[in-house]
This record gives sequence, C-alpha cells and structure tokens, in this order.
Amino acid sequence: MSIIADALQRSGQTAQSSLPPSPRPPRWPHLVLLLGLAGLSLSLQGHCTLAWSLVPVCALLDGLDGAFARSLGVETSFGRYFDSCADSVSFGALPALNFAVCFRAQAGGWAWAAAGIYLACALYRLIRFHRLLRMNPQRRPRQFVGLPTTAGAGIAAGLALLFQGWAPPTALPNVLLT
Repeated sequence: MSIIADALQRSGQTAQSSLPPSPRPPRWPHLVLLLGLAGLSLSLQGHCTLAWSLVPVCALLDGLDGAFARSLGVETSFGRYFDSCADSVSFGALPALNFAVCFRAQAGGWAWAAAGIYLACALYRLIRFHRLLRMNPQRRPRQFVGLPTTAGAGIAAGLALLFQGWAPPTALPNVLLT
C-alpha cells in the first residue's frame, strides 16, 4: 500500500473519496492539437505553404468545438483549458515557427525575433482570457477583449500566404501521409 493510501486510511478517508472525479478529455481540441503538431512538422520540413494552410482548418475545428460544447451543454473548465493548450500550439507556436523558418532567408535573425514576439503575445492573450474569465465567471467565453489568437493566426497565415504566392494545397494529403 502506498504512503498516501496509508495516510488516508488512518484519517478515515479512502483514496477514492478524496480524489476529484477525472475529467473526460474533450475530443475536438485533440484534433486541433494534432493538426498544429503536423503543421510544425511541415514547417521544419520546409513545406511552408502547407503548414500555413492548416491554420484555417484548425480555426474551423476550434470554432466548431466551442459551438458544439455550448450547444450540448458540456462546456467545462477543463475543456476550456485543454482547448487553450491546443490553441497555443495551433495558433501560437505554428504561426511563429512557420514564420521564422519560411522567412529567415528574407529577414534573417529578425524572423526569429518576430516569431518570439508573436508567440509571447499569443500566449499572453490566452492567459489573459482565462484570467478575465476567472475574475468574472458570469462573463460568457465568447465575449472577447482584443484580438483572439485564432484571428491573429488567421491574419498571419493570410498575409504569409499572400507574400509567398499561395496556391491551393493539392499535395497536402500526400505530404501528411509520407
């Protein structure tokens, strides 16, 4: 028996009664997280356009996730935090890394500096959202103050695709499967 179980047993409690119920992990943010990680991998392999094109796909799935959770009444604090963690990858790290990798030839070290600033701002925005929600629980999560990270990543992806001469990603399934 473990030390914790012994201590709980002596105090008259059981391990089952003292632990909070395990939250059921949300499903849609997993997909957003995995697509964000796929985008990071594409960036590192030099497939910048394909990586940028994953940002709007992640944004669509992120929006559907929140809409479904609210409409079904299954929105939880755990789900919001997990969603923000997935957002930090897909709408923070992915645009930052992709910008640094894809524009380093044109901008040199400034590309990494801009990427670091963008990532810091995206993370600050996500943390600020949760802090405001915690200070005022009656506030609806859909009421934003400032620019959401999803929109910021969409703008960054759109501008990058314009500067890169974007064409529709017809090779995306082939690259992801290889």
